[in-house]
Amino acid sequence: MPGLHKYPSNIGAVRARLFALEEPVILSVTEFEVCWPHVDNVWKSTGTVRVIEGCRTEYFCCRRASKEDWMPQGGGKRVRKRQKPSHTAIGCPVTMRVVHHAGVVTVDRLREGEASGHVHTLDNSDCFKQPFVFCALAAREVANDYAVAVVARNLCEVNSSADQRALFAAGGRWLSLKDIHNACTA
Repeated sequence: MPGLHKYPSNIGAVRARLFALEEPVILSVTEFEVCWPHVDNVWKSTGTVRVIEGCRTEYFCCRRASKEDWMPQGGGKRVRKRQKPSHTAIGCPVTMRVVHHAGVVTVDRLREGEASGHVHTLDNSDCFKQPFVFCALAAREVANDYAVAVVARNLCEVNSSADQRALFAAGGRWLSLKDIHNACTA
């Protein structure tokens, strides 16, 4: 099980580009499929998909777009109401468009109103939700009969500063045993 995942060498730069979207990002379908699981924690689908003449367009908004705090609903008599919200709303206004056409994927930001960019950092998004790539790796290894703690240790194992930089660049700075456990039970 050593070396659970080899991160693409430029994943940090691609994640930063797919987060900021200062300019359109053009990737091959293969590059997009490799990079998307490392940045899907930032974006959530709006459910809008348009297909016109072989060109498929999907729209995503920032996962932190909510303008209202989220409070989980208590169930049963013994659960008391939370005093603080579990997720504080920040109302990030960024919307992204992904266009699939002729083996190329173009990703750009929709500029609506005065939305100039995210109101949070990429690290903040990683802290809020883990990239899917880590969940998929953990679930795969647990399915191969490895214990959750062993998978978490190997996935987060940092033997050198280069390993740590690769893990952090891929979005794993905030990865915890609880995240691995949740990924394996979902």
